[in-house]
Amino acid sequence: MNSITLDKINKLKGYGLHLISIENKKPKSKRIGKNGSTDYSWKFADPEHEKFLEWSDDDLLKHDIGVNHEASRTVAVDFDCEEALKFKDLIPDTLTVSSTYDGITKVRQKIFKLATDVEEVHESFPKANSKHQQKDRTVIEQLAHTQSWIDGGNRFISTDIPPKTLDKQEYESLRASIRKVYALSMFTRLYPKKDTNRDHFHF
Repeated sequence: MNSITLDKINKLKGYGLHLISIENKKPKSKRIGKNGSTDYSWKFADPEHEKFLEWSDDDLLKHDIGVNHEASRTVAVDFDCEEALKFKDLIPDTLTVSSTYDGITKVRQKIFKLATDVEEVHESFPKANSKHQQKDRTVIEQLAHTQSWIDGGNRFISTDIPPKTLDKQEYESLRASIRKVYALSMFTRLYPKKDTNRDHFHF
């Protein structure tokens, strides 16, 4: 059963979110070129990338819902592993997306808006395409120029409040907290297992 309603769409738009349609966990695209062009985009409405793609309420009601972060001036803190989730409370309260799979509910993302004078940064820990990422896989990310699936299917908004708006200082504080979650997550992986001969850990 589709959980998307017109009231939900209007509420999320009221939060300042630029909504997109999600189908099979991926953003839907439209052809943006002319005269038989095969150029498609989920983000932009024109080949010059000057306008963001808009979806009607009828379109949004038919599918799951996502958010275009660039169009919304939002960033999402994405928890990519179990270790990072242990420290999710180090990230401030804001609009939160969770999922349920096999009866287990987990927080997936916390979404923030940025003040108009704040320049967003897209970053992954470990750094994307680095040897550390190949070894450890992604632990936590800050998504800025992409999209997030936020409602429908097994995803739902677990903390339904407007995204917290961050000024420059608050945004730098958030980025520092993300780095802290990454560091603590890696320490957790290295920590000796309980009841072993090496269950003492010293900094």
